[in-house]
Amino acid sequence: MLSSLQRLSKDMIIYSVLLADFEKLDFKNDALAGVRANFFNSNRCTQSDKTELVMNGESLSLRYTMKDGDALSWKMTQSQRPYQTVVRDSDHAYCVMTYSDKGIVCKRGYYDNRHQWLRTDYFHPVKEEKLLARVSPCKIDGLMALQIEKIADDGARTRAVLFPSEAPNGVKCAALVYSNAGMLWYDVRFAPTSFPESEEEHGAAAGFSFSSQDFLSSVSEPLDLIHAPALSAEDVAAVAEPITEDIPEDEKPYSAYERIRNILFEAQKTNKNIFGEVAEYAEDEKAVSSASEELPEEETAGEEPQPVSAEAVEDMSYEAKPEEEATIQIKTPGGVYAYFGQLDESNQRVGRGRMTAPDGTPVYEGAYNMDKRDGFGICYYKDGSPNYVGDWSMGSRSGRGVGFRQSDGTLHAGQWTDNKPSGIGARFDNEGNFLDVCAYENGVRQGKSLSFDEQGRVLIRVWEDGELVSERVISDEE
Repeated sequence: MLSSLQRLSKDMIIYSVLLADFEKLDFKNDALAGVRANFFNSNRCTQSDKTELVMNGESLSLRYTMKDGDALSWKMTQSQRPYQTVVRDSDHAYCVMTYSDKGIVCKRGYYDNRHQWLRTDYFHPVKEEKLLARVSPCKIDGLMALQIEKIADDGARTRAVLFPSEAPNGVKCAALVYSNAGMLWYDVRFAPTSFPESEEEHGAAAGFSFSSQDFLSSVSEPLDLIHAPALSAEDVAAVAEPITEDIPEDEKPYSAYERIRNILFEAQKTNKNIFGEVAEYAEDEKAVSSASEELPEEETAGEEPQPVSAEAVEDMSYEAKPEEEATIQIKTPGGVYAYFGQLDESNQRVGRGRMTAPDGTPVYEGAYNMDKRDGFGICYYKDGSPNYVGDWSMGSRSGRGVGFRQSDGTLHAGQWTDNKPSGIGARFDNEGNFLDVCAYENGVRQGKSLSFDEQGRVLIRVWEDGELVSERVISDEE
């Protein structure tokens, strides 16, 4: 005899799913869930509107069309910034993306061409493309269950299966589902007594059952996994022994990000400048950064410090090495900086030079002209990590260069004008993986960008004044 939950699960249509670890378990601010409910409850009648609404006390603009046989058209903006947008596939499947306050995708909901929910991915609200959790539906013993996978900071993954209940009964639940069966609460503690416990406790993914054939479908001469002999104690000891052999340098995976960073740090450590010569001079004031999206706002540029003679400075926190004396010192509200390099007849910095902070940390190293950074050079954050590497023009980052974002380790490589990305630029994450390439104007995205989705398909986005306007997936057929 079927239980009430099994009867509810038989033809269940899930409108929306919320995970307690990432969202408040309340659907009153989930506009998409309401539109989906109206669509399915009206026997798939077209839903379309252009309206203003208030969510979490904030005003938003929404324009959408949901009809049978076509992908959802959905755009929700908040103060001219994207809040939710849609990426369409060639077969009318689609993905609804939700953005954080930082303009970063923090949630992706996937649906098929019949508007059935497939899964939802949760991402870090600040670190782009850092997957935190994934939830998807599955049928187990006639029940509509949820598979949930969480990814820790170290990459470790834990899996669990959540089961439904019509009432939470005092349990702090892991998820809430809005469906044609009403509101259902989900948690591992609602599992049937016969169901094994989750991987979080036993290390085996609950709800999965594999046979040897699952691993052999693409193998021309499959191994006989069923009749294979067990490993001996010596075999186990051998494979458990850690590998200590170093990988030759020329065989290591190439990462442009790592190479650039290592060159900079090695030059700093060995007291060599960016031209490969032993340093005879050093650099600066605060590291310059723009307020653009590619570099943190807290590191904006201050006023250019005024050079003063060494005799005019009495209390110096920076101590030059005995073998190298500062050409001049520069007094600022933050302390006395040391400049090592060339001066012209007017006592202005010119040619190649280096500036260091009061504690000896490098601030800038490169070319000067008329007492301003001009030519190729490197500026650093306060902790000595690279801020920008590339061309300068009269104190501003202009030309070709690479900017490093300290908050998440991403970098932007491309053209710069007046301290901001301008023209074509490419972004990479902190491991050197490609994120996207886009056109920029005045530090914000303008025009088309190219990136790749999780399946490796080409993703084309269109931007206007930094706002995402549209997205399109290019399929193999195109």
